[in-house]
Parts: sequence; structure tokens; C-alpha cells
Amino acid sequence: MSFIRWWTVGVMLMAATMSLTIGVVCLLYWAHRDESPEIPAQLPGLIQMTLLFLLLSGVGFAAFVPLRRANRWLWPTQALLLVSAVTIGMTFWNMLRA
Repeated sequence: MSFIRWWTVGVMLMAATMSLTIGVVCLLYWAHRDESPEIPAQLPGLIQMTLLFLLLSGVGFAAFVPLRRANRWLWPTQALLLVSAVTIGMTFWNMLRA
């Protein structure tokens, strides 16, 4: 497997794992939203992070399909994956700092 394929699979699986993990945290926050006033205030940010990582996972899958079929969409989808990973990573970092 080439480096580009490993990178694509790694980003896709990391994003899917993060979205699943943060999604479970969202469910727990939703179940306990009446116990503390901070929990309902933090829930929209968690939902946004879950959706961002779900989007990155989808872009990773869209970049993986041309690798399997070796078609002409290989490099545009890899560029989109790189831009998406950097943008979503920076957004996630800024949300954690806030």
C-alpha cells in the first residue's frame, strides 16, 4: 500500500472514530442535560464537532474510492481531503481553546 493510501485511510478512520466517540458524548450530555446548567450550553459545540468529523470521514471515503479504482479524480479528491483535514483540524483546535 502506498503512502497516499495509508494517509487517506488513516484520516478517514481517525475522523470516523472521533465522530463516533464525540457522538456518544453528545448522547450522554443529552441524557444528563437537566443535571447541570453548563451541559445544555456545551451541547451545540459537541454536536458541531461531531458533524465536522463526520464530514471529514465522508471526504476521506470520497478520496479513498478513486484510489481503489485509479481514476482521474485521484488528485482533486486528495487535495480536497488535505484542505478539509487542515480546516476541520484548525476549527476543532479553536473550539477546544474557547
